[in-house]
Amino acid sequence: MSRYDSLFNIFASEIQTWSRNYTLPKCANQDIKKFLELRKERFEKFGLKYEYTLEEWPNSHVIGSISLSNSKNYYYNRMYGEKVVFRNKKNNVIYKKNRRINFIEVIYDTDEDSSKLEKIPYNCPNCGSVSSVDVLRSSGCPYCNTKYMVGELFPKVINYYTYDSFAIREKKLKFRLNLMYFICYIISFFILFMTRSNEFPLVVTIIYDVFVSFILAFMFSFLFYYCFGVIFLIKLFGLALRAIILLPFLMINKNKLIKILKKYFPDFKFEYFEGQISSILKTVIYSEEQSSYPLYLGENIEKFKNIVDSEYSMIKSFEIVDVNDKEITIKIKASFKNLYYKHGGIKKKNEDFVLTMKHALNKSLCDEFSIYAINCKNCGGSFDISTDNKCPYCNTEFDIDEKHWIVTAIR
Repeated sequence: MSRYDSLFNIFASEIQTWSRNYTLPKCANQDIKKFLELRKERFEKFGLKYEYTLEEWPNSHVIGSISLSNSKNYYYNRMYGEKVVFRNKKNNVIYKKNRRINFIEVIYDTDEDSSKLEKIPYNCPNCGSVSSVDVLRSSGCPYCNTKYMVGELFPKVINYYTYDSFAIREKKLKFRLNLMYFICYIISFFILFMTRSNEFPLVVTIIYDVFVSFILAFMFSFLFYYCFGVIFLIKLFGLALRAIILLPFLMINKNKLIKILKKYFPDFKFEYFEGQISSILKTVIYSEEQSSYPLYLGENIEKFKNIVDSEYSMIKSFEIVDVNDKEITIKIKASFKNLYYKHGGIKKKNEDFVLTMKHALNKSLCDEFSIYAINCKNCGGSFDISTDNKCPYCNTEFDIDEKHWIVTAIR
């Protein structure tokens, strides 16, 4: 088992532990930790208890990877049975969901090269202050003096998400077949026995009924399971048809987005861009004071304050709004599955959000793995924009247009 396999399993276990006692995952980066803290505050606001359980499926591990500058992002996918439960203050279940999912983790790693490490900002695992990886490794955290080996800082899980799976576990399939056969057998035997003829001795009748019931049970269980399979295939076909219709448009939009933005930003990576959109929007959704988040310049959206769970699905479309000498402005339509808490209950809603975003054209794209950790343009120091709006080393104010996509509106 590679260290990435091990890290994948550890994070999957830690995210379940967090749902029980809110212990933050040690192998998660600062973005995930902040996102989980915001979720915790939202649960406490409504007096909700959240339970998250994953049941691993065997032989379901798939690995893929893409390269970013100064790093590699490894995409790990494993199939699970997922169980989500929300309880109210009285410990009553108000929402329950069981489904089969693909659980994706994006794992960030980097080469142990000081020329690269000195540019990467990192939150000290001991005190939370931001410094570069090279500083933490060489001289230690300037705030708490804790030193680290690179292996203690990397690799880290920088994002995770899920999507539905329609696979059926082999054991469950066998159980369903056996159960269906048993039920059909009992019903067949009962009907035959109750409609028996008195012409033959009871023992002969029972033996006959047992034998015929075996045959009838096989026929009817096969028929019933065939009908179940047809219903399942119709459902799967409907989803596949929807995917076939949508996929060409999604791929065309994705390739068009990459082609256009690469003209302005040669180092543009769609996967990083998609992850940044998801992180920014989720931060806005779970923030009680949305206007205090530096990467969001739009108005407070009151309905977001009732969302207790938000799951990113995809980028559906985009358009270029404006390009001038200073910046480019685009609109992105992103799809989310949200759970709203209202009147003591939880309601699911599939929603599309349109994000208006801008980026300075004379600045390169941010290639750091955290949307919170920022490098000061004056002295090179690192700091956390969720708590500081200016550099703690030289007091230079943070320019929000500096290397980052800024969301100016959400509707």
